[in-house]
Amino acid sequence: MTGRITRKLKTLSNIPGVYLFKDKKGRIIYVGKSANLKARVRSYFQRGATFYNAAKLKMLEQIADIETIETGSEIEALVKEAELIKKLKPRFNVLFRDSKNYVYIGFTHENYPRMIITHQPSRDLRYIGPYTDAKAVRRTLILLRKIFPYYTKRSKPSKLEIQLGLVPTENISPADYKNNVRALKSVLGGKSRFVLAELNKEIKAAVVKDNFELAKELKEKYENLESVIEHAHVLGAEISAPPLFEDTRPNFKLLGLAKDPKRIEAYDISNIQGNEAVGSMIVFERTESGDYKPKKSDYRKFKIKTIKGANDPAMMAEVIERRLTHNEWPTPGLIVVDGGKAQLGAALKTLGRRKIPAIALAKRLEEVYFPGRKDPVRADRLGQATKHLLQALRDETHRFAITFHRKLHRKALIDY
Repeated sequence: MTGRITRKLKTLSNIPGVYLFKDKKGRIIYVGKSANLKARVRSYFQRGATFYNAAKLKMLEQIADIETIETGSEIEALVKEAELIKKLKPRFNVLFRDSKNYVYIGFTHENYPRMIITHQPSRDLRYIGPYTDAKAVRRTLILLRKIFPYYTKRSKPSKLEIQLGLVPTENISPADYKNNVRALKSVLGGKSRFVLAELNKEIKAAVVKDNFELAKELKEKYENLESVIEHAHVLGAEISAPPLFEDTRPNFKLLGLAKDPKRIEAYDISNIQGNEAVGSMIVFERTESGDYKPKKSDYRKFKIKTIKGANDPAMMAEVIERRLTHNEWPTPGLIVVDGGKAQLGAALKTLGRRKIPAIALAKRLEEVYFPGRKDPVRADRLGQATKHLLQALRDETHRFAITFHRKLHRKALIDY
């Protein structure tokens, strides 16, 4: 395992996405997807990893670099993988294609097209794929079918399919049915945001026409689709890889603390050019064993009230100022803000004379900013355990902020 790969493995996040293995010439030789990039990719390189496929062993020997593409959900990872395999035709994906797990989703040419899952595509159908995970595809389709009902290759729907609302109503027109199929194809083809935008247009049009019953139906479809896209767990359990190195406890003295903090609070701001701006606060607490674990009951959300436009430092100051009004909350032993020198300066000014240590962690280069210090310090110079704790804080607070921001943005789109 090269030094480049070792460094890449240490930067992976515990979120869904696609990973690309490259050879020494930079050619992509394999594309895979995962609900947890860190766990999945590291499992290839862990000591004692067993591969029963000779082609996989050969692939492992040729990996010289790793690239990852983070996605917003497991379904998006499933779709992105299929898109890249079809476009790039990586060598080892082609070699593995004889596996029965590779599937295609086909649609017939009828007025009411039926959906068929198959391992062997033919010219008689229109196809999407290939997908490497048949189980994940089936799980996804079950969820999507409740939103966009369709017929399968069954000559007649079962009573259970009808009861569960998985097939269209008897009086649906060919045009409306094909709209369902078109939306389904779009989601499975990576265009889920386009489908949501179209649904939002239909909701507004229905409201203008005072067709509130239709608007309500479309709004429910919109919310169900967004929920499925963002929160569905379709990829199954991930392989848990042991650490590639011996990890000791974080060294808080390197962060300027005299003792290990009992409570750490981390803050992040999420906005699009200042619109629907939100802040998040997450909490990690020290356990009896000395580890740090999330305390989700103490997580808090802040909708930015006083700042207009894109001004992250000012927004950070507002969030921390509002947090400080809650004297009933436990005092943190360390505050970590997302960002650089400006965000840290805003936090320190807001904290004033309070004896609460604060640092900032910049995403792009994973640099840590300290009070009174001009230049940042690379996180990897603070030791692996300290770096990993900071990364965990950053990833969790970012996830929490994004989730809240998306919720508000969705409400703004469809709240009349």
